[in-house]
Amino acid sequence: LNNEIENPNSMNELEIELKIKKIEQDKIKENEEIDEQILQIERQIINTTKQIERKKEEIQNIKNSILALQEHKTAQSAKVKQELEIKDNKIKENQQIILKLKQDLQRYGNFLKLRASTKTE
Repeated sequence: LNNEIENPNSMNELEIELKIKKIEQDKIKENEEIDEQILQIERQIINTTKQIERKKEEIQNIKNSILALQEHKTAQSAKVKQELEIKDNKIKENQQIILKLKQDLQRYGNFLKLRASTKTE
């Protein structure tokens, strides 16, 4: 085509104009196709951006859930620790009572032995 345009003697003026129009139409069509591709890419970018934002929200929600669970776990641990301390103190208290009762029983046994020995004499 370029050779034909460069050598105008081989073509008449009408043919040259038609070829030029054809080239222009082809370029216009090509530009329209490129514009359509650009629009499709822009739509894809918008959709991808929206998906990214949704994923970011999901991630933030998961992080918030994890934090809430950690806080709950910490509170539960503190509660369990406190309950264990109370039970441990109760065990120590009961051990002291048992020790005192054993001592009282020992003294009473000694008292009974002493009393029995004084009766026989």
